[in-house]
Formats: sequence, structure tokens, C-alpha cells
Amino acid sequence: MRTHLRQAANGGPLFAHVTHEGGRVRLPVPIHAVLIPYWLGTAELTNMEILEVDQPQCARQSGFGKSGLAGQRHVTDIHDELYLGAFQSLKKLLQGRPFVPNCEDRHIPQYARSRHLSKRLFAAKSRSSSPGAIVATPSRSQNHPMQPASFVGLDVAWNVDVKHSGVAVLVGDEHRVRLTAVSEGLSSLSGVVDFITRHSADTSVVAVDASLVVVNETGQRPCEREIGQTFGQYGASCHSTNTKRPYADTGQRVVKALASIQNPFVHDFNIEHAKRRSGRWLFEVYPHPAMIRLFGLSRIIRYKRGPAEERRHGLATLCEHLESLASKSRGLARSLTLRQVLAVDLETLRGERRKRYEDTLDAIFCAYLAWYCWRWGGERNETIGTLDEGYIVVPKRLPAA
Repeated sequence: MRTHLRQAANGGPLFAHVTHEGGRVRLPVPIHAVLIPYWLGTAELTNMEILEVDQPQCARQSGFGKSGLAGQRHVTDIHDELYLGAFQSLKKLLQGRPFVPNCEDRHIPQYARSRHLSKRLFAAKSRSSSPGAIVATPSRSQNHPMQPASFVGLDVAWNVDVKHSGVAVLVGDEHRVRLTAVSEGLSSLSGVVDFITRHSADTSVVAVDASLVVVNETGQRPCEREIGQTFGQYGASCHSTNTKRPYADTGQRVVKALASIQNPFVHDFNIEHAKRRSGRWLFEVYPHPAMIRLFGLSRIIRYKRGPAEERRHGLATLCEHLESLASKSRGLARSLTLRQVLAVDLETLRGERRKRYEDTLDAIFCAYLAWYCWRWGGERNETIGTLDEGYIVVPKRLPAA
């Protein structure tokens, strides 16, 4: 199947000419019905080829007019803004650049902030009088929140300004989230903060796999001892963190850095206030005990240490469990980005590439923990430790269905 998208001469709806085995069908498809679901990760342009795109000529006296794609935007009509974003993305595709949604290309958040406009976006459907016409409709529900939140997972390196850190971003609401971005090659705190900043919404939650509060001079933090007592039998004890250990302040540096940006993140975690809390905030997690609880494991997944074959098997097992989260009942949607990450050939990973892939999977899981804590709060999560002496948030073990 091939699709030819053409803009109407008067700046009206985008037309899609779909060529398939049964012939050619001309569909008047509102541009948002075709592209907004793709920007949001709810649809893919599978087996479709964009052959030609005419420059939009919005002649509705909306202020966009002659400025075109390159001019300054003076947008007073939502459709003109949509044309701009869509044609910028299509232009990239025509230039041979991948048509993969990311936060830089997504223009949706700035118009999806009003219930009225969002209904206009997601309720639009294409209709054709031609027999057997293909109807393009967004798969998004009209009841989706108007301001999607972002949930960030940060697997930060102890030596954050030298070693690799992984960051992953989920976007969605209390019903479902989808993976929209993963970092690549971050090896500095400034790079980590910049990535998180660029992928954050008005409501953003960051789950950090690092010690955010360290006040003890020796031994372990009280929360680490309690984790060992509870999860040691599963192999999920903690490393010791104290002020005398190298890089013990990495987590605190992350907290300070995210608190210093223009729209700052706060670190004042309270499980009783976490459920669907608005604003920007962060908290500490530890993946191993969280995996024990969420995946119902009898032992931790061994993918970080050991012989190469054992680590590859562990990575494959972790990928299977992450895929298991991609169901409606568990909240993680099957997005193109998630499939691309989980489809990596593990046999090709060696050395630093394998380590970075481990960081990416950890970050995705931490992002899910950020959403899980925001979605359920104390109903399905518990805090081990205190904000004064150090704490770790762990999902509760759910009763058998």
C-alpha cells in the first residue's frame, strides 16, 4: 500500500490518495486524524510511503498565511498550527530522516491543554462516499486527559560525569502510558538534566535509581538495612551508601540540579500525597526489589554481573517481563519505541554497548515505577525509610487475583 498526501490548494483539509491492490481511493482526511495519533505513539505509518507533499497555503486570514513553514508563527487557528507541525515532520521524512516521534517534533502538548480543543482533535474522523473507502481515525479515546504527564526513569551512574547514565520517558495518564524517548550516550550530569528538562511536562515525575538522601558517615543507611532484611532472601540486598564512600553525593547532586532549572523538580516525597500529584517531583527507587514484587520473582534477574551468556539470558528475561507490562491491565502500551528497544539482538551486544543497553532497560523500568507510584500512591506502594535518613519506594506485593 502507498499513500500520497496532498494539501488542498485553498489550505483546506489534507487529502490522502491510498493506492492498494483493489485500486486507488481518494480520502479527505483531516490532518490531525492522520498524524496526531502518530505523534502520540498510538499509530504507525506501516507500509506507507509519502510520495509528495504540497506546501500548505492557509488562506483563512489566520495570521499564518504567507509566513509558510520558515516564517514566524502567528497562529490564531488551531488547524494552522497543526499544519505547521505536520509538514515539518513530513518534510523530515521526505529528506530521508526517520519519522519517529519525539518531544522536539511533537507539537501536541501545547494545544491539547483545553478540553474543547482536544475534543476537536481526537473526535475528528474522515468520511468518504466512495464504496469500500478506508477511514482514518485516531485510536485515542476522547476521555484522555488534556494534559498528559511525563514519567522519567533515571539510572544514574555513580561517577555521573564520566560513566554512562540511562534515561527513559513515558507519557500518558492514569490509564495508560507509552515509551516516547530513551537517551543515548549521556555521560555528564548536565546532559542528564538537559534531557530530562526537554522531555518534561507541567506534571512530571522522576524515579531515580540512586541514593538521594545520605547522612550516615559509615555502614548502610537504615532503609538499605531494611531492604536487606526483607529482600535479601531473593538476592536483592542493597549496596552500602555513606558519606565516606566515593560519589555518595551523586544522588544529591541530581536533586540540586533538577531543583535549579527554570521549572524545578522538588524532593519532598510523601507516599500519602503521591497519588496523581501534580507538578514536578522526584523520588528514589531500587529496581531489584521492585522487580521481585511486580513480576512475582523468587530470585532477582541476573543481568548485570556474571558470565556473558548468563547476562544475555538475564537481559532476555528482563525484556520479557517489560513486555508483560505492556497490557491494558498493567498500564504500559505497546509503542513503536518500546518494540524497537526490546527487539535489539542481544548476541550483538558486547562490552560498553551491553552496559548501555542494561542502563536503558533499567531506566525504562524506573520510568514505569514513576508512573506506578503516581498512579497508585500508597495504595500499591510503600516507603521504606524516611526522608530525613534516606528512603526507597517499593511496590507492594499485590494479592493473588
